Amino acid sequence: MNDPRRLFRYVLTFAGLVTVLYAVTGLLGLAITLTLLQDNMLSTTEDNRVRASLYLAELIVGLPVWLALWTVTQRRAGVSDEERGSTARRVFLGATFALTSVVVLFALHTVLRYTFTIPGTRNGDPSAQDAAFAAARLLVFGAAWLYYARIGWMERGQRQEDEAHDLAVAVLAGFSLAFLATGVVQALGETLRTILDSGQPVFSGELRRSIWDRWGAIAARILSGGMFWGAIWQYDLHRGGIRRIRVGYLYLVLLFAVPTALGSATAVLYQLLRRGLGYTPMAESTWQFLVGVFPLLLVAGAVWAHHWAVVRSQPAPKIEGVGHVPGTISWPRRPGIALLVVLGLSMVTVAVVSIIWLALDFLLNTGDSLSGGAWWRDRASWSVAAGLVGLPAWLGAWNLMQHAASAEPASERAASERRKLLGFIVLVASVAAIGFAVSLLWLVLQTILGADLDAGEVSRMLKNLSAVLVALGVVAYHGQTLRRDLAFDTTHGTRVKISAFVAPGAESQLARLREATGHRIEVVGFLAEVPSGGASDPSELEKKLADLGAPGGSHAERALLLLGPSGGSIHPYSHNRPTEPDEARPVVAKAVQPR
Repeated sequence: MNDPRRLFRYVLTFAGLVTVLYAVTGLLGLAITLTLLQDNMLSTTEDNRVRASLYLAELIVGLPVWLALWTVTQRRAGVSDEERGSTARRVFLGATFALTSVVVLFALHTVLRYTFTIPGTRNGDPSAQDAAFAAARLLVFGAAWLYYARIGWMERGQRQEDEAHDLAVAVLAGFSLAFLATGVVQALGETLRTILDSGQPVFSGELRRSIWDRWGAIAARILSGGMFWGAIWQYDLHRGGIRRIRVGYLYLVLLFAVPTALGSATAVLYQLLRRGLGYTPMAESTWQFLVGVFPLLLVAGAVWAHHWAVVRSQPAPKIEGVGHVPGTISWPRRPGIALLVVLGLSMVTVAVVSIIWLALDFLLNTGDSLSGGAWWRDRASWSVAAGLVGLPAWLGAWNLMQHAASAEPASERAASERRKLLGFIVLVASVAAIGFAVSLLWLVLQTILGADLDAGEVSRMLKNLSAVLVALGVVAYHGQTLRRDLAFDTTHGTRVKISAFVAPGAESQLARLREATGHRIEVVGFLAEVPSGGASDPSELEKKLADLGAPGGSHAERALLLLGPSGGSIHPYSHNRPTEPDEARPVVAKAVQPR
């Protein structure tokens, strides 16, 4: 990307390619509609003339740009390894892969949707023209997808590192998974609706056409999304390796699936509890609520389970150390466990506060809603449901982190994800406590200054006070845990980040040092020759590494390791300039100005 001419060439090549693809797609789609759908045309002759002129203009401008620049680029790539491995070329191929594949996915969905809904269509239905242009996109963009994907695979193997291609694969996997999940949710919802509304004449008149429309669109989503997601996901998993983009994609999916699953479970349990407490719906059947939330729970839970299993199977980078210590949390599971802790704790905390407020309303007989009869039912049902769903999520994830901290405190208590989680919880709970404390003090001051003190005011004061106490309890527990983690560093030494330059033949020595000292040694470069001068033998080097971060030893948080096959040297350092004592600072005489 440092060569502006190469970057300029690939950007214009991509722009020309997109212009040509859309122009050819438009002309082909227009030809199909004029040839095969003359009786189904909704556009006028003038509309077709305007479209054809636009497509031809795009083709006339875009084709020479794309052909000329792509020809030059291919010639250079054929004789230059630097050109084939350049970042600009990898980004171009990745962007082309992502764009063309996603367009093909949408086009296939449209074609399938029209095919499955033909029995329910009428003459002059605009979906026929949409299907014609979608078929054109499917052919044109599909051909471009296969062509450029083949070039990318020929230049770089499927298992080699290529983050641009990884990102393109993640984009296609995300879109196709959304199609598949949406289709499955709709299919389950329609099935439940049919079961609950059994006895209706579903295959008569307008209702027959409506069923073809609904199920045809659902089947199109499931087939198009399922085919693409199954193929691209198996392809990505088959490549293996340590891929940051894949891990990011997995967490993006979990970021949607986990809250959706927890929220849907809460909604289902809430509806069951309120019905168990005597609620009877007036305008719908007793179980009609399942149509909206139960499919979401099933699909989100399945997506969560599958992608979490893939997260657990991801290999750890070599810089994490040699092997895996039983009981610790392996890479990259910590962020997901921390996310579950936050969601579960939030649900439990809100549920506890809500139950306390409900109890106060009962005791003090406050609130206008009390005259509505069973006004408490919905609040109690929601609070209990949120607590019952959030409690196992929070305790399961938090206990896992605590067991790991007990099994391997040197690494787990110093993990950045754990400390960020504890700091985030303490910060949010502190802000909540401050907000409720301000509201409580405001009410108290109004009372002191002469405002009427009735049952409603007392209830609001007690509610704010209870929220403050709950928030402070959260702060106290997690703050104390964070203090113990920080104190563990002081007692048992700090975790030193070691960056290593490794000479040829020193790989086995590096593995031995990692295993013997337990330090995470990150290789940042490779030396052209074995370092000489001031090098320690392996046993002495191992002792120096073991002393790093130990109590009473060096206080440096970082160190540089120069490692050869028979030894090396260790150099602790810091990013901040050390503060000099006052007596060591040079004295600068001030000039005395004459009066």
